[in-house]
Amino acid sequence: MIERLVPAKNGYTVYAGDTALHSRYNPRLEAEKYAASLKLENVYRYFILMEPGLDYLGSVLRRQFPRAAVITLHCSAFFADKKLRSLCGGEGEGGSSGLSWNPLCGEGLEAFLERTVTADARTIRLIEWRPSVHAYGKAYLDLAGRTVECVRRINAGAVTVRNFGRRWLKNALRNLPLFLRPVKVRRGTGAVVVCAAGPSLEDSLDLIIRWRASSPSLPVIAVSSAVPALLHRGITPDLVIATDGGGWALFHLYGSFRSDEGGAQFVLTAGLSAALPSQTEKSRVLILCDGTFWQELLLGSRYPFLRLPQRGTVSASALDLALSVSTGNVYLAGLDLTHRDLRTHARPYTFETAMDRSSCRFKPFYSRAFEREGILRSSGSQDIYAAWFKTCLDSFPKRIFTLGGGRDLGIPPCPGIPAPAETEGEPPVFIPFPATGAEPRQGVPVLLEALNDPRLAARLSKELGELLIPGVPVESEGFSDTLRNELLDLRYG
Repeated sequence: MIERLVPAKNGYTVYAGDTALHSRYNPRLEAEKYAASLKLENVYRYFILMEPGLDYLGSVLRRQFPRAAVITLHCSAFFADKKLRSLCGGEGEGGSSGLSWNPLCGEGLEAFLERTVTADARTIRLIEWRPSVHAYGKAYLDLAGRTVECVRRINAGAVTVRNFGRRWLKNALRNLPLFLRPVKVRRGTGAVVVCAAGPSLEDSLDLIIRWRASSPSLPVIAVSSAVPALLHRGITPDLVIATDGGGWALFHLYGSFRSDEGGAQFVLTAGLSAALPSQTEKSRVLILCDGTFWQELLLGSRYPFLRLPQRGTVSASALDLALSVSTGNVYLAGLDLTHRDLRTHARPYTFETAMDRSSCRFKPFYSRAFEREGILRSSGSQDIYAAWFKTCLDSFPKRIFTLGGGRDLGIPPCPGIPAPAETEGEPPVFIPFPATGAEPRQGVPVLLEALNDPRLAARLSKELGELLIPGVPVESEGFSDTLRNELLDLRYG
């Protein structure tokens, strides 16, 4: 597609092939009329414009909704030209906000949206610029499809924050005193096996057993829900990762500690906001921080931590962990993101054991398993994460392989044990870090003190507000007092 800039009676227009993206007479008035026809309300925090061309529409929206962020997404690298901004009176590159993406900006579309959009879907409005649909065709539809999928994922994350934010903060405050044996990690150079809890993990266990027999130092990272299946076959993981903040996640860890004499044989890799049992204080712990400001304030210099982004699914976090602790290849097992009939996870599985024990003739096990599988499938979360893997795989290092799975995620397969030359190397080393321990409610004074510091207050208020009083704008009257009261409730509640 060849674009060209053409002067109009009142500004400029762009021709994409034979299609004019803007009026040849008054493109600014055209944008104002289109914005009026949308009948937009002042409830949106984000307007995402799909290929708005020279962004006259974005300029109108910024004037009408000064508190909203207007994001422009372009199909064509033509709009990466900085000269367009001066030619069009500053309206070419996302206006003064600078929230603009194009194929040459050096950042993937998904990464850009995840960085710039933090609200749920109720406060996001996607707006098409109709002439661009005809001008760019498939490229436009691809951009729109990727954007919708990404917004779905961002919305799922925002809904989770809204529902679980308070619990995450409570978990973090409760976990600090449990971190009595924190460790630092020195990166290794060899291969790492990551075990998720999908049904196909059972198919890979024989291969992992043979591999470990020939390479005893091969590190195995397991999500907490996969540990029972590994221990059942005599495989003790080196790292067990837990990031889920829900109380149900404790069931997986209870089983891990009971089967492993207090977790002495593995390093527990725990998110600061994860739901953790009291046995954690006896375990070596590699602490994960998701990069939020409030978590870094709580950990400070008292605890070592590994910074990993929030992914929404512990399987993706386990992959990030593997890439962080070793420079060698990473081999994935049980990463299905789909079910096998009634089987949602590899067996034995903690929840299935609990269901089996509580089953009776009025609630047979298979009926309950069928009901649970239907609920999980209808939630759509696995489809969201699978789409994320497919779209973001290019951003990962080219050293990730799969040992088999129930869903094609675009990860290259490795059907057998790799050659020693491809996998041998030094395993990661976990170094004890002297910890003084923390008082159970020590974390709240740290946050309150930071809120009184003008250099830190704005950023911290925004993050804590999303957790404790979601939906309340930071600039609203009484926000600061309400936030402090909520923190005090956590301290004394």
